[in-house]
Amino acid sequence: MIIYIRWQGGNPISSVLSVCAEYSALGVGREIHGHTIKAIMDGNILVGNGLINMYTKCGSLDKALLVFEEIDGRDLVSRNLMIAGYGMHGLGNYALETFEQMMKAGYNPDGVSFVAVLSACSHAGLVSEGRKIFKQMESKFGIEPQVEHYSYIAQETASRIFSLDSETIGSYTLLSNIYASTGRWDDSARVRISAKAKGLKKIPGQSWIEVQNKCACTKVLDVMVLGSIMYSAYKWMSVVVLCWLQFMSSLEGLRAVTLTEGYLLAVRCIPV
Repeated sequence: MIIYIRWQGGNPISSVLSVCAEYSALGVGREIHGHTIKAIMDGNILVGNGLINMYTKCGSLDKALLVFEEIDGRDLVSRNLMIAGYGMHGLGNYALETFEQMMKAGYNPDGVSFVAVLSACSHAGLVSEGRKIFKQMESKFGIEPQVEHYSYIAQETASRIFSLDSETIGSYTLLSNIYASTGRWDDSARVRISAKAKGLKKIPGQSWIEVQNKCACTKVLDVMVLGSIMYSAYKWMSVVVLCWLQFMSSLEGLRAVTLTEGYLLAVRCIPV
């Protein structure tokens, strides 16, 4: 197995470590790390980056930093992973320090770098630092901000809105829509719940139209209400689909058992 992994250049180990990171399987990840040391692969860039990703997502930042320092020829991905790891655990100052060291080492940040450092600033409440970096994206590095970059700036603004106990529903609606547009449905729902808990409601727009020589007033459904309905429908449909798949799986299992026992399905013609 070790010979095969060495011949593959670390790709299989990197894939397994990615799974360990997603499921926070720190014990399994440590065992794999031990095997990489025995195989003299702990300095491999792919394996090293996989270990950094695994350790940071499992909350073992000291181990991640140790692996980072031992990687031969660590690259931009290695540094992005460390920045994201620090930000994930609220260590914004360490993330900013790593970001500065990366540029001093001659590496220009890419879009992923800015997502990581902006996320770190957002989670640590470093509003002014985050805004400064956001402005440098295009002016200094020529990188056009994408939706995911704007979402973290919006999150910083939202934190200030919540701290000021704002009574403006428009800010909550805007933030909820930004989260939804980037696929962060849980955050979008959290913002709507927060607005609802404060009793904030958006005054629905209305317009007058003429129908059969009579004036009628039409109202537009509140975006927050519509989003809540769509989110509830999405959750309900997920449950329905899951139940249907389980039912079909059970039905297929029953069919296999009946065929094994020698029973045949009886197909009859039903008169119309």
